[in-house]
Amino acid sequence: MKNAKLISINIAILAVLIAFFEVVSYSVLRFKKANVNGLFVSGLFSTKSSETNTLGDPCQKVKTLPYLGHAHDHRYKCQIGDAFVDGQYVVYAKEKVYDHSLITLGGSTTDGFYGSSIPHTWPEHLSSILNDEGKDLTVFNGGVGGYGSSRELLKLLIDLPRFKSKPKYILSLNGVNDIPGYRLSLKYDQDYEERYPFWNWIDLMALEKKIHVRQDKVKFFYLPATSTLLEIIVSKTFKSLSNPDNLKSKTILDIKDWEEPIYMKNSVETSVSQQWAYNVNVMHAIAEKFGAKYYVFLQPTMGLYPNQIPLKPTNKKKSSISNDYKVYKEGLLENSNLGESYIKLINKHYQSMKIECKKLSFCFDISDEVRPTGDVYQDARHHNSKGNKILANIIYDKIFR
Repeated sequence: MKNAKLISINIAILAVLIAFFEVVSYSVLRFKKANVNGLFVSGLFSTKSSETNTLGDPCQKVKTLPYLGHAHDHRYKCQIGDAFVDGQYVVYAKEKVYDHSLITLGGSTTDGFYGSSIPHTWPEHLSSILNDEGKDLTVFNGGVGGYGSSRELLKLLIDLPRFKSKPKYILSLNGVNDIPGYRLSLKYDQDYEERYPFWNWIDLMALEKKIHVRQDKVKFFYLPATSTLLEIIVSKTFKSLSNPDNLKSKTILDIKDWEEPIYMKNSVETSVSQQWAYNVNVMHAIAEKFGAKYYVFLQPTMGLYPNQIPLKPTNKKKSSISNDYKVYKEGLLENSNLGESYIKLINKHYQSMKIECKKLSFCFDISDEVRPTGDVYQDARHHNSKGNKILANIIYDKIFR
């Protein structure tokens, strides 16, 4: 009897200690606005169900994929309005698939699988415009969240010869996901990004660790605050051990064993804007070889000076504050993953991208379009349905008018 009572007391003390550490960890993370791998801890004691639901949604699930890094894992169970899924494409065809197609490429701002979170993409609106204008073209939306121009190029190389509906137009909307550090998710030094232009962090980590990289959005379901705080402490303590060495001073004798298959001593390092220009030029050449026209659009995104910064409201009443300003303030300025440093980085990045775009006859710089004048943004990086409709009309006019 005494033993049972002692065990009960110990269990109770342990439960109180666990709860105490979780509350303290949660408070510290909230105060510091900290996160691990871009994911902020949203729940206390357990992760919010809204975050775990995406793992059970066939439209939102992704898996590691050779060459492309990741792809949608829909298993043909994803239902998207009047569209249907064909491989890694959302096809907007109400009645029939025409003999000729229009392919759209891009990241999450194009992705048609995110209908539950970003409804009515610009390719969907573009499809409606084409139908209204009597254009016999079926839109195949090949956008995938997280893809930059390098993934688009690889995807085009793999898929283009496979289309039964002959591609007549290929459109890329990109720019944001080519920002420095994004492709390697800040897990590897920028030198790696410049030396291995078609490798992303998943590729490098799979090569280094000899494993498939798990891509679940939720790392810690139970006690997420405590687990996250411990990971931050461990990662900072052993940062020198976990981060790859700088390659600029390396010789073939210095590099790690896992790098040897891909490391070149006599290689030229390219900036992200130069790599972007290379990627879109090759996509243009491939499209031309297959009898299609390729156009790339330098996408608008919140934070670009001066036209993608919403005006500060003069009236402080909540009813007078626009949705776009709320997105800018809460989703950009006060976001621990973004903030002022991101705004400076994205503007510097776009300065070089704009220069490269001007050199290309098939590039349209629309980064100043669809401005945050009221309610056109869903979040700091994505337009809502209204904004996407405006975007689709701009893209249509550039090509067909």
